Amino acid sequence: MNNPHKNEVFSTLTEFGFPQSQIEAGWQHAPIQTVEGIIEYLETHPGDSVLSPSTLQQTSDNVAIVKSGQSFEQNIGHLVKPEIVNELKSQGFSQIVAEKAALFSGNKDVQSALNWVLKNQTNPDFEDPVQLAEDQSKPKLSKEEALVKALEMQKKIREEIQEKEKQAQLESEKLRIKMGKEMTDTRRITEENKKKLEMDEYLREKQQIELEKAEMLRIMEEDKIKRFGKITLHVEKPKTVAEKFAELYGKLYKAYRLGGIETLRGCLGMIKLYLDNIAKSPGEEKFRKINSTNAKFCEKVKDVAGGVPMLNLVGFQEENGFFVMPHPNVAELREFSGLMETELIKLS
Repeated sequence: MNNPHKNEVFSTLTEFGFPQSQIEAGWQHAPIQTVEGIIEYLETHPGDSVLSPSTLQQTSDNVAIVKSGQSFEQNIGHLVKPEIVNELKSQGFSQIVAEKAALFSGNKDVQSALNWVLKNQTNPDFEDPVQLAEDQSKPKLSKEEALVKALEMQKKIREEIQEKEKQAQLESEKLRIKMGKEMTDTRRITEENKKKLEMDEYLREKQQIELEKAEMLRIMEEDKIKRFGKITLHVEKPKTVAEKFAELYGKLYKAYRLGGIETLRGCLGMIKLYLDNIAKSPGEEKFRKINSTNAKFCEKVKDVAGGVPMLNLVGFQEENGFFVMPHPNVAELREFSGLMETELIKLS
């Protein structure tokens, strides 16, 4: 199993010049498995895992190898010719024997390797693996130097950890700010939608009250005619364009005056633009017909509380996915446009 801490300790001690065998011994026996702990152990146990001259022998290539029974990390596979090894294996010899034969015969050829096999096959260690000895040529640091270098490396590691923690904190703060902004936007949109729903409900209720009132007056009028005959009554004077606009606009202004002026300005401005285009070219159908799914129209008028009632007031009617003005009254349109312009100037 991969052990990052062990790999870090081994790498550091190797850089300090300690042989692999001593590092292994230190890791196995040191009471504290750190760079300083292993250095301390090796200084107090200098005889652990040190190769004696009797454990070494020289090959024909002047390569130091370890006799059977020693255990090290590196094998001899990279020192032999694969074609010799493969040929010997095809003749029934094991990987270990094939590699030893190629190495000890000087990597000359298959026949030389076979000659070595015939000569040494009765040896008791014939089938034992042979591996490279540790390189003892690396200069070794003193205990003090090794400890200083170990402390420097630990300081570097701590600084890297601190930098990673700092970056993690920055990312966490960025995420917190982002989430806070999203929550603020969500609350704002929720409030706007709530206001729109409340305005729509208010307008629907008012319209229903007016319808019910008109129906009640009609019934009362019919009842009077039945009882007393047709009587000429005072007829309420129809509201002027200015009065109709003032009544509806007053309600919209009251709803939007706290925090929604820009929304109200956008709505009035777009409706005024429609009226101006129709007044200039009343015969052009494209000016008298608005697609109710148009994104800009929805944003500025349709999805704004009070936007559709204002469209209805100036003469637009909703039909089959469009708002249309079948019979424009140019004079009234210009009067509405002028009233809107006056209010837009006040809102600026």
